[in-house]
Amino acid sequence: MPRSCKICQRPQRDEIEADLRGGVSYRDIARRHNLSKDSVARHRVHMPRHTETGLAAVKEIMALLGKAETSPNWNATVLAVREARRYVEELMMLNLTVLSQRRT
Repeated sequence: MPRSCKICQRPQRDEIEADLRGGVSYRDIARRHNLSKDSVARHRVHMPRHTETGLAAVKEIMALLGKAETSPNWNATVLAVREARRYVEELMMLNLTVLSQRRT
């Protein structure tokens, strides 16, 4: 089972993400929050998907599936569908997380 992101679990997550959006270096953020630079970099990779609205995520998924449908290359089609699937899985996990947090 994959490990969960250290930054996603922190109470300072919003502040860290604001710094990332503002262009603060990974090293400065890591130093300020007692994290590794690599943890900050890994969080940045998945951060946009977590901070988008559900509608924006759905639009991205639809664009990927549209690209897959019109692609003349089978490999490009498979890659686009796989990426869309990852978006859907992450969106579902986020929704389940939000629902379980509301119930507690």
